Amino acid sequence: LELRAKVEGAPLLGTNVHQPQPFENRNQLYLMHFFFAFVSRMWDMGIVLLVAQLTNNSLFLVAVTGLCCALSIFLFMGTIGSFLDKTNRIVAVRIALLVKLTAVSIAYGVCAYLNTTSTSDPIADAEALYNDPFKRRLVYSLPILAAIAGMSFCAITQSIEKDWIVVLSDKDSRWLSTTNSFMTQIDLGCSSLAPALTGLMFAYQSHEVVSLVLLG
Repeated sequence: LELRAKVEGAPLLGTNVHQPQPFENRNQLYLMHFFFAFVSRMWDMGIVLLVAQLTNNSLFLVAVTGLCCALSIFLFMGTIGSFLDKTNRIVAVRIALLVKLTAVSIAYGVCAYLNTTSTSDPIADAEALYNDPFKRRLVYSLPILAAIAGMSFCAITQSIEKDWIVVLSDKDSRWLSTTNSFMTQIDLGCSSLAPALTGLMFAYQSHEVVSLVLLG
């Protein structure tokens, strides 16, 4: 009876019990997320401040920029998500990075160019900006470029963080919850620190320097 009890209580031969083996070096994941989130928040704040200063603190163009960013994500992220599901993640991230880099570079280049023709009178600069058809088109292109860059940021986040973290967890729910919690804290910290640092840069540096720093 004792031998039978031991045999019946033993696991069946050939049965594979999955032991979760999540990604061990989470510091690399946290560091990557910190830099990406920090740059993203600096971009969100920087493009708004650049537009406001170029247009003599015009709230209209600032509001249009925010509207374009939110509306583009609402309208096109579903299509972008379908594209991400059908595309290799590495290829998708490379495409998103290329689009983001192009949009951000053009936007900061436009801001730097418009600032080179400015004077010490912001009201006169704003009037000259709107009276010049070419410069006016450049200014109106900034909300579109900001929307394209914003969608690229979201696509990269969706490709890497939302999917790969689940894969790296290897079905370890405790690892996944801890990682998501810490990354949320990183997001909150970047949302507080990045705008403050961007504001300090605008207060003490020229537009050209700020554009180069944010672009880098």
